[in-house]
Amino acid sequence: MNATDRHKHTDAHPAELTPTEARQASNRPMTLRVLVIGTCLVILAGLAVGAYFYVPSDNRPAVQSAPPRP
Repeated sequence: MNATDRHKHTDAHPAELTPTEARQASNRPMTLRVLVIGTCLVILAGLAVGAYFYVPSDNRPAVQSAPPRP
Protein backbone atom coordinates (compact mmCIF):
# COMPACT_ATOMS: atom_id res chain seq x y z
CA MET A 1 0.00 0.00 0.00
CA ASN A 2 1.49 3.35 -0.98
CA ALA A 3 0.88 6.71 0.70
CA THR A 4 -1.94 7.83 -1.62
CA ASP A 5 -3.90 4.58 -1.22
CA ARG A 6 -3.86 4.88 2.56
CA HIS A 7 -6.21 7.89 2.46
CA LYS A 8 -8.73 6.34 0.04
CA HIS A 9 -11.38 4.37 1.86
CA THR A 10 -14.73 2.72 1.36
CA ASP A 11 -17.38 1.48 3.76
CA ALA A 12 -15.81 -1.96 3.66
CA HIS A 13 -12.33 -0.56 4.34
CA PRO A 14 -12.56 2.56 6.53
CA ALA A 15 -9.64 4.95 6.71
CA GLU A 16 -7.01 4.21 9.32
CA LEU A 17 -5.11 6.99 10.97
CA THR A 18 -1.62 6.65 12.32
CA PRO A 19 -1.07 7.93 15.88
CA THR A 20 0.85 10.90 14.46
CA GLU A 21 -2.01 11.83 12.11
CA ALA A 22 -4.55 11.52 14.91
CA ARG A 23 -2.63 13.99 17.13
CA GLN A 24 -2.51 16.74 14.51
CA ALA A 25 -4.50 19.79 15.57
CA SER A 26 -5.71 22.85 13.78
CA ASN A 27 -3.13 25.63 13.76
CA ARG A 28 -5.68 28.43 13.96
CA PRO A 29 -6.97 27.84 17.55
CA MET A 30 -3.43 27.34 18.88
CA THR A 31 -2.22 30.50 17.16
CA LEU A 32 -5.10 32.48 18.66
CA ARG A 33 -4.43 31.02 22.11
CA VAL A 34 -0.74 31.99 21.94
CA LEU A 35 -1.64 35.48 20.73
CA VAL A 36 -4.18 36.06 23.52
CA ILE A 37 -1.96 34.68 26.30
CA GLY A 38 1.05 36.63 25.05
CA THR A 39 -0.93 39.86 24.86
CA CYS A 40 -2.24 39.37 28.41
CA LEU A 41 1.27 38.74 29.72
CA VAL A 42 2.61 41.88 28.01
CA ILE A 43 -0.23 43.96 29.48
CA LEU A 44 0.39 42.54 32.97
CA ALA A 45 4.12 43.22 32.70
CA GLY A 46 3.42 46.79 31.57
CA LEU A 47 1.05 47.36 34.46
CA ALA A 48 3.61 45.99 36.92
CA VAL A 49 6.35 48.27 35.60
CA GLY A 50 3.98 51.25 35.53
CA ALA A 51 2.83 50.59 39.08
CA TYR A 52 6.44 50.32 40.26
CA PHE A 53 7.28 53.79 38.92
CA TYR A 54 3.91 55.40 39.73
CA VAL A 55 3.36 54.31 43.33
CA PRO A 56 5.28 56.59 45.71
CA SER A 57 7.74 54.98 48.08
CA ASP A 58 8.82 56.00 51.56
CA ASN A 59 12.45 55.44 50.59
CA ARG A 60 12.49 58.05 47.82
CA PRO A 61 13.49 61.57 48.78
CA ALA A 62 10.71 64.12 48.65
CA VAL A 63 10.97 67.00 46.20
CA GLN A 64 11.71 70.09 48.19
CA SER A 65 9.94 73.33 47.43
CA ALA A 66 11.67 76.58 46.62
CA PRO A 67 13.27 78.38 49.57
CA PRO A 68 11.18 81.13 51.15
CA ARG A 69 11.70 84.70 49.89
CA PRO A 70 13.32 87.17 52.28
